[in-house]
Amino acid sequence: MAILVGVKQHRDQALGGVIRFRTALAVGLGIAFVASLAYVAVWEAYLAATHYAFMGQYIDQTLAAKRAAGVSGETYAKAVAKMETMRSQYANPLYRLGITFMEIFPVGLLIALVSASLLRNPKFL
Repeated sequence: MAILVGVKQHRDQALGGVIRFRTALAVGLGIAFVASLAYVAVWEAYLAATHYAFMGQYIDQTLAAKRAAGVSGETYAKAVAKMETMRSQYANPLYRLGITFMEIFPVGLLIALVSASLLRNPKFL
């Protein structure tokens, strides 16, 4: 919603009510990029405040759910190995930052595309 409002305000206030698709998309992508960076920063602050306990808790809960579902033997061992691989990958800040960024940016990209498509029509909103 913030992307749509931001592109609309740019169209109406800076461009006199008319915007081209490429310009609208660029503005929308800029908003999505900044919002994604803010999301990553807040997530990293949360992780630091909780002493990076998230991944350990996630793994513990995932494995407990598998045990409760009756998973055992080789299948459970594979799940444990997969979780440990994920733990080591998530400990790498570059990996974690990229994964966190990619959680939110594709949504922003989609909203930027839709906003640019709608707002290039000066009669929309």
